[in-house]
Amino acid sequence: MVPLLIAVAFFVLLAVFAGVDPARGVTASTSPFTDEGWNVLNARNFVLFGRWATDGWAMDLVNYPFSLLEAAWLAVAGIGIVQARLLVIAIGAIAVGTLGLGLRRPLGGMGASLAAAALGGSALLLYYGRLAYLEPLVMLWLILALLALTRERPSYAGGLVAGVAIALAIATKASAGAAAVGMLGGFAAAGWADRHVRRALAGAAVAAMAVALVWVLVVALPQPAALATDLRIWAPEPLPRSLQQLIDRIASYPTRSDGGIPLALPLLLAGAGGLVVVVARRAGLDMRQRRLAAACVGWFVAGMGVLLVVPYRPNRYLVPLLPPLAVLAGLGFAAAAAWLAGRAEGESPGPGSDTARAPAGQRSGRRPRALPAALAALLALALVLPGVALDIGWMASTPTSLPGVQTRVAALIPAGAAVQGDLAPVLAMRTGGPTIVSRPATNVNAGDLYVTHAVRWVFTSGAPPQWASLHPAAWAARVREICASWGPGVTCLYRLP
Repeated sequence: MVPLLIAVAFFVLLAVFAGVDPARGVTASTSPFTDEGWNVLNARNFVLFGRWATDGWAMDLVNYPFSLLEAAWLAVAGIGIVQARLLVIAIGAIAVGTLGLGLRRPLGGMGASLAAAALGGSALLLYYGRLAYLEPLVMLWLILALLALTRERPSYAGGLVAGVAIALAIATKASAGAAAVGMLGGFAAAGWADRHVRRALAGAAVAAMAVALVWVLVVALPQPAALATDLRIWAPEPLPRSLQQLIDRIASYPTRSDGGIPLALPLLLAGAGGLVVVVARRAGLDMRQRRLAAACVGWFVAGMGVLLVVPYRPNRYLVPLLPPLAVLAGLGFAAAAAWLAGRAEGESPGPGSDTARAPAGQRSGRRPRALPAALAALLALALVLPGVALDIGWMASTPTSLPGVQTRVAALIPAGAAVQGDLAPVLAMRTGGPTIVSRPATNVNAGDLYVTHAVRWVFTSGAPPQWASLHPAAWAARVREICASWGPGVTCLYRLP
């Protein structure tokens, strides 16, 4: 029951603050004030208008699992930022609980619970897991893939499940591909000689390629122009142009991780410590535990390798790399506990046997479980308290303004009226008309929206929309209706004739 209790605690802790604004100063990016609206926009469109896109913004093509889940949920719960966030909070709680329950056999009850607590208490997951972001769903898919691959006896069927989960992770956010390849590579390296491992890998490859083929036939081929637009919306990630630039980028990450390393430090240390124990006690690990450790190392190394070489690396990109660290921490604890128990009792049980799982009376000498349980609890507290303390500080010092702003904006704007602005999808989420993001530099909604989409409501922090020069009289006659302090400054809503 402990992993379930940890998952419930995670959900409750975040859900009670679902309406609180994103805390400032956690990231240098403006993403917390824009991306929630952008992520939910297409799901909102589907609920309101029966189609994913009303203009050139069609990000559902590259995050379809997220948009589909959000659309299904918002159709039931209603449209609003609190509702959108609650779904992501639930996804994060399911990921934490699934990790803990799925690891009970290879890690034992205490090791699995420690892994779940370490993941759920991470400051990065507590921050981004409360917002309408893609990363928690990516994390859940990758956890499911890991558990399906690293069963006690790998199988073709388990590989099929893992392949589907990997494909869904990439369909949710393409950057998950590197972590998925690393996971598969680590799993293969640890057991390629085993035909069951090869069958599992074959199943994963078949399933992933099948899902990819469906996506190409259903999404990419029928809508090439929309897909090309989505690729322009993504942040550019040019590779290093020289060996020196590659070295500079890698060397600069510790000081330019957008605060990611300090925020993930407890879990980074726990994962590294767990890996050291696993390597030292590798002879005592069974094959399942070795494959699990290797898959986690591959997952983290490949995912981190991408962050080390690309120029844009906000700290939210670390969220999908937290689960392998938590697993290694739990496996290291299980290996150390089993070794200590074996020395004390003259036995050599493997970590999966977990002395702590066996009833006291079933082991020689009736050794009590109090000591390993107390140690697991202390380690869990050491991993959880820093993140929870930060989260409490963020919630105590951050206002709850967005739900009220959304309500006021919805009362001002007539049903069906189009609203333009970078912040329109989040601030005007509860209105009944299209919300349009314009990106002239990338040719996304760059036309005369005053004419083509009948835009008469505009959110801006000062700069006029590109089409304002085509309709100077209308722009000069604009009326300011409301202003809100959101993001890097103050954004105002203007009404045009």
